[in-house]
Amino acid sequence: MNKFFQSILLNLLLLLTGLTGLNAQTTLSKANKQYELHAYNLAAKSYLGIVEKQPNNVEALAKLADCYWHLNKMDDAKAYFERAIETTKADPKTYFQYGQTLKAIAQYDHAKRQFQEYAKTYPLEGNHFVESCDFAMGGQQTQGDFEVQPEAVNTTSADFGPAFFLNDAVFSSSRIDMKRSSGNQSDWTGSANNQLFISSRDQVRGLNQPSFLRSELRNVFNEGPVSYSPDGRWVVITKNNFVDGTRQIPSSGLELSLYIAEVSDKGDWQNPLPFPHNGPGYSNGFGTFARRQCDLFRIQQARRLRRL
Repeated sequence: MNKFFQSILLNLLLLLTGLTGLNAQTTLSKANKQYELHAYNLAAKSYLGIVEKQPNNVEALAKLADCYWHLNKMDDAKAYFERAIETTKADPKTYFQYGQTLKAIAQYDHAKRQFQEYAKTYPLEGNHFVESCDFAMGGQQTQGDFEVQPEAVNTTSADFGPAFFLNDAVFSSSRIDMKRSSGNQSDWTGSANNQLFISSRDQVRGLNQPSFLRSELRNVFNEGPVSYSPDGRWVVITKNNFVDGTRQIPSSGLELSLYIAEVSDKGDWQNPLPFPHNGPGYSNGFGTFARRQCDLFRIQQARRLRRL
């Protein structure tokens, strides 16, 4: 009888162990899907749950670190990349990502060692980044030509893409301290969409309190940066899918398209026309007018600067 009960207990233990492993695999699959969709806030929470139960799960550690890198939380990214590398023999890609993180926080000497490790597998690319660290360390001894100060209109959200319209400044922001009467919209990760603001300039204080550039009667979200022609008659608009808190870089899943419109005397516009070079499968963005009005530059997803 004792052997019978022992057999039952053993089978139950094996069943529970199998269910635990299956649940862990399901959780990892969910986190990986969020990661593939560039939902880094959600993926980071899922990977955190995994590493709490499986501290040596290298895949979860490395991808959690990469989530933090995309969310611009470099100290957290550094901590988890270190754990991923210390746990076992890391993938070369992990050394590369760790090196990128260290560069972002100006630890160039340490970053150089990671790129040297990466260069053992990929010498051409790895040595390029080794040289970039040497260049950065050399530049640390150079006196800067400018002193940069933050503008008072900055918020804890993303504020980006400034452009001049006549005597005013136009910029994009995901700020939530200013709301439209019709209510603000949010994307599926819970972060406020970015909108365009306009601010007058003060020679002493910098930018004054901004106001909404676009009327509430139109879709006013996820537009920017913009660039106005030198005479203020035309504007080129980048429509974006930026998520507040996520870095605006190609690996974040950027989807950008360009539009051109005639400008009103207040800097607004109506009936923008899609740029003829927009197309599926790639992005066009960050259009900029040159000093000569007939010249327009844009960035394509292939990271080439194109002149039209």
